[in-house]
Amino acid sequence: MSLFNARDKQLVEKNPYLKLPQEGGTEDGNILDPMLFQSILHRVIDDQKTELTPGYRTRINDCRWRIQNLLGNINEEIWEGMVKAALNGMEATIHNAQPNGTWVPCEYESRIAQNAKTLEAFLEVVVRFVDTSNAPEMAYQDGRPVVNVTVQQQAAPPVDQKVLDMLAQKAESDADMKLILASVVQLLARQGTAEALPAQPVRESEDDETPAKTRKAAKAPAVETSNTDRAALAALASLPVVK
Repeated sequence: MSLFNARDKQLVEKNPYLKLPQEGGTEDGNILDPMLFQSILHRVIDDQKTELTPGYRTRINDCRWRIQNLLGNINEEIWEGMVKAALNGMEATIHNAQPNGTWVPCEYESRIAQNAKTLEAFLEVVVRFVDTSNAPEMAYQDGRPVVNVTVQQQAAPPVDQKVLDMLAQKAESDADMKLILASVVQLLARQGTAEALPAQPVRESEDDETPAKTRKAAKAPAVETSNTDRAALAALASLPVVK
């Protein structure tokens, strides 16, 4: 028993009409002992605490209360509600940044500290929360979650052999078709970045009336290819022309 309580007890013994407040509190149950605030704080956190699993991600948050605002103003029931609300607020703050986790207190420390300048006393608590689901860490850029997207580029499907045969037959007797096929070969080849294909000149027939300048333009230059079917390009570039 403290000296203050001993003094009060003596006063009551001398004057039975005086009422002695309950130990650690006032007559209406409000807490007067700072250590009682701390012990209730520990009890509330212990009821919610879980074991820390090694390797699981964690976050730390804190809270504090001014002692002079608590003493004589609240009872144990109100204080328990304030501590639970503080824990919920700390958990909500973490959840706002990492909403894919389930955050539960796993460690904590508390102390009653005094501000050296103002001489005000504070009850402080630091709580470590653990994500019991151990979800992956969410990263942010410009306030938005960063999502990793992998795009797989598919190779162009090969040209059907029946189509090649039909084009070859058409080109045997059609000079304009020869030019169109040569342009197609050049267009497909320009789309790529793979190996260069040697140019295949279009064979000239004796009865071909196409001007010489036009025939030279129809020859496909050596260019690089990419995701197109190289066998199809070679087949288109070397279509036979019957003399």
